[in-house]
Amino acid sequence: MSIVYDAMVFEQLGKMLYHSGWIEFFKTGPHNEPVFPLLIAFSMRVADYFSISYQTVQVSLHILILLSTQLLTLFILQRLHISQGVKALIILYMGISPALVNATFSLWSEIAAYPFILGIILIGVKCWESILSSNYKKIILWGGCLAFVFIMITSIKALFEYIFIAFMALYFVLMVKSIVKKERKILIGTLLFFLTTLVLFNASLFLYKSLNQKYNGHFMLTDRGPYILYGNAAKRSEPLSLKRFSSGLAFVAGDGVCYKLFDKEDCDFWHIFTVEKYGRSKLSELENRGVPNSEIDSIMVTLAKEEISEKPFQQTLLIFVESFKMLFWESTLVGFVSYPPWLQKTFEFTPFKNGLRLLLFLITFISMVYTLRYTLRRRDQLFHYKSPQNTETHILFFILTLIMSYTGSYSLFIINTRYASPIASLYLIMIAFTIQKTMFRQKMDGE
Repeated sequence: MSIVYDAMVFEQLGKMLYHSGWIEFFKTGPHNEPVFPLLIAFSMRVADYFSISYQTVQVSLHILILLSTQLLTLFILQRLHISQGVKALIILYMGISPALVNATFSLWSEIAAYPFILGIILIGVKCWESILSSNYKKIILWGGCLAFVFIMITSIKALFEYIFIAFMALYFVLMVKSIVKKERKILIGTLLFFLTTLVLFNASLFLYKSLNQKYNGHFMLTDRGPYILYGNAAKRSEPLSLKRFSSGLAFVAGDGVCYKLFDKEDCDFWHIFTVEKYGRSKLSELENRGVPNSEIDSIMVTLAKEEISEKPFQQTLLIFVESFKMLFWESTLVGFVSYPPWLQKTFEFTPFKNGLRLLLFLITFISMVYTLRYTLRRRDQLFHYKSPQNTETHILFFILTLIMSYTGSYSLFIINTRYASPIASLYLIMIAFTIQKTMFRQKMDGE
C-alpha cells in the first residue's frame, strides 16, 4: 500500500477512532464517511493484539471482501442462468483484473462498497417481487434489509444518499401504476415498503448528521460534497473553445491519452486538482468572510446551482461527457500500490495497458447497450412475477438503474478511474449475459 492523498487521511482517521473514539471523530469533523476508517481501526486493534502490521490485517480483510463480491456475483449469474464456462471466466477475471486487484491492495474506501452494490441488486429485486406477489411479511423484511444495505453503503460513499432517491423512484412508479390499475394489494405493499425503508434509512442518516451538527456545526455526512460540487460547476462554466472541449474528450479515455494529444495546460484544466482549486478557493473565501460553518454548505450548493443555471447547455454537455469515464473502468495504472518488478513492467507495457483498457471499454459499452435493448423489449415483464424469466428482467432492470444513477450522481462531481470499480461487478454481469445471449446464440423470447 502507498499511503498518500486520501489513503493518508483514511489512515489518520482510523488511528483517531482507535485511540480517541467517536467523540473526537465528530468534534474534529466533518470527516470522510465512517465505515472505512472504522474498518482500519479494527485492523489496528487486531494488529496490536498479534504484534503485526495493521496493513497485513487490512489487506486480508480486503481480500475477503473481494471474495464475497465474487460469490455474490456468482449467485446473480446463476439466477440469470449463465453457463458454467462463462461464469468461470467472469469470476476468474474478477480475481485478476488490474483495477479490482489494485482496489483490493489500496487503502481506499471503494473496496468496502463492492459487496453492498450487489446487495442492493439482490435485495432490491426481492423487494420488487415481494410487492408484486403481495407478500406483506416479506415486504417489511426485505424493505428493512434494503434500508440497512443503503445505510451501510452511504456510510462508505455519501453519494448513495441521492442514489437511494433514484432507487425509491422505481417503487414510486410501481405505486402509481397500482393506483391507475386499481391493484389494491400492490398499493398496500408499496406503502408498507416505503414506510419501512424510508423511515429506517432517513432516521439513521438524520442521527449521524445531527451528531455532526452537535459537535462541529455541519448537518451533513461528509466534508467534501458541497465544495467539490461548486468546483466542478465553476470549472464547467469557463469559456469552452474547440481545443479545450477536444482535450476534455481525450481526457475521458485517461489523462495519459490527453497529454499525448494536447498541451499540458489544456489537459490540466480537466484534472481533479483544478476542481479542488476552484472549490477550496471559494470555501476559503467564505470562511475568511466569517460565514458560520452551519451556513457554508448550503451557500456552496446555492452558488453551484447559479453556475449551472448560467450556462445550462454547456454544463449538461460536459456532465454527459464526464459520464463516459465510468465505462473506462479497467486500468493497470490506477496507482497507490507497489507491485513486484515483473508485474509493474507488465502493467506499464504500453500495448498491454492501452489495449486492455480499450478492449474492456468496448466490451462494456456493447454489453450495456445490448442489456438495455434486451430489457426495454421485455419491459412488460417488469410488472409481473410468474416465472424465472421475469426475475431475469428484474435483475437486469435494477442493474441498469443502479449503473445509471451511480454514473449520473458522480458525473455532477468528477469521476476518477477508481470511482468506477465498485460497479465493475455489474459491468461484468452484463458482459456475461451478453456473451451468453449472443455467442451461444440463445434467441431472445419473441424473436
